[in-house]
Amino acid sequence: MMHRTLLIGLVFMKAVTGTAFDIPKLNDGEWDKAFRVDLLVPVDTPLRARHEFSASARLGWNDAGLLVQVTVTGNVCNESEKLDELWKGDSVEIYLSPAPDSPDRCQWVIAPGLDPRFPDGRFYLHDYRQTAALKKLPSDIVASTRRTETGYVLDALLPWSSLAIEPALGREVTCQIMVSNFVRPGEPQDHLVWYPMYGAYSDSRKMCRLRLVNEADAPVVARGWGRVDFWAERTEFDVL
Repeated sequence: MMHRTLLIGLVFMKAVTGTAFDIPKLNDGEWDKAFRVDLLVPVDTPLRARHEFSASARLGWNDAGLLVQVTVTGNVCNESEKLDELWKGDSVEIYLSPAPDSPDRCQWVIAPGLDPRFPDGRFYLHDYRQTAALKKLPSDIVASTRRTETGYVLDALLPWSSLAIEPALGREVTCQIMVSNFVRPGEPQDHLVWYPMYGAYSDSRKMCRLRLVNEADAPVVARGWGRVDFWAERTEFDVL
């Protein structure tokens, strides 16, 4: 049976339609008012049982930057030794770009600091800013991690100043979130993403559009995939 994937990640979500999610302005600790993404999903591997590996996210903003909270469930204990290879171990990657068609992107990879060998959280910037003036701007983030009974929660602030973004109501930016889970040596990692494709490091269109507002959009509570079976002349959908 021949299948062709026409849509990866029809999510009762707007990422593949080109419209933006509304994310609210937050004060400290107001995560209950944030925009919710209740399920990050794999791109090309089966979805594991929730207790084995799962992740969700909340987003907001303030005058200093984009606020991201990621909750991860699973056996998290193996982080990369090399700072520029944090993506090879248990980690969270957050991408930010000033516009859907912008050539400038920042990719922060954050290790949660739950590996006994590396008890302090670490981060590394993969700098894809193409504009010379932007590459001179500071890009340090503020991040903290707390262990939970089932995994960890990561809070991060990505500074607008790293991309010369002027925050204002109605302003749009783009963002991608990817959570990586180390399985065992020699085996591919498990990845969960928000925008349902890889490639955000080279293409800001492979991120979700965010609109800065005062009140959060409706939460993303389901994700799905659609495909066409040409032989049977039918469309099939899987919904999570």
